[in-house]
Amino acid sequence: MVALPEWIIAELKPFASGQRSWDVWGKWLALSAARVSRDIPVDWFARIKANPQVEVIQLLAAAGVLTTPHAQQTLVSHPLDSHPHFTAVMALANELAEAEVGDSASEMGGCHRIWATKKQILKSRFGLDWESPADLNPDVFFD
Repeated sequence: MVALPEWIIAELKPFASGQRSWDVWGKWLALSAARVSRDIPVDWFARIKANPQVEVIQLLAAAGVLTTPHAQQTLVSHPLDSHPHFTAVMALANELAEAEVGDSASEMGGCHRIWATKKQILKSRFGLDWESPADLNPDVFFD
């Protein structure tokens, strides 16, 4: 078990859960490197610098902060996902989102791109507010 200061947990969890884009990781690390390097073990700092999208998640898991959807737990899902009156709408939104995201859907973080696109489609085309599995399960890592 790795002990992490609360400020590091608060900063890293949004990256790991998809609530903060990895596009800003380099800038965040540049601004925070001195403090992070003092507050986490040296080997972990080297690991998150080298491969942040994998190692940040591993670090938070080692600290007992994140769980994975593969663990035995019940995930919260949005009511629209299982509502019989919205089956066709949700299927269409999924199809449109996957088509828009394209090949990047299979890359690390692809589910977050699909969910963000699906959320936008449901709001703009159907006037529906929907929350993704990541929104509804903030302590679970989805890749």
